[in-house]
Amino acid sequence: MKQPCEIVVWYLLPSIRKELGELLVRELKMRQKDVSERLGLTQAAVSQYLRRKRGRSVELSSVVRLKILSLAEKIIRNEVKPVEIMEEICQICELARGEAGICSLHRSVSRVPEDCNLCLR
Repeated sequence: MKQPCEIVVWYLLPSIRKELGELLVRELKMRQKDVSERLGLTQAAVSQYLRRKRGRSVELSSVVRLKILSLAEKIIRNEVKPVEIMEEICQICELARGEAGICSLHRSVSRVPEDCNLCLR
């Protein structure tokens, strides 16, 4: 049985990074190399997010997408330090984790007891 944290690491976090990377590169015209440096990722990882080889598992809500857009704009304006980027990604992850979609994903990839609600905690 997979733990909720595994679902976050394998599915949710890559989906958040994909969305953030796409906004920074495609919408806000930041270079992949610069995105990788700001997010602490390799350039190859950013490329995979952009080609949708990573991070395509979780459909993010409009609320979560707005938080990601807000972070992307702060990054472009150079208003956040690396530790603040990590903190905001953690907050976005917590917000997304609290949505019911994570529970259904958890149930689809692992045997989860019927009365489980750990994903929502």
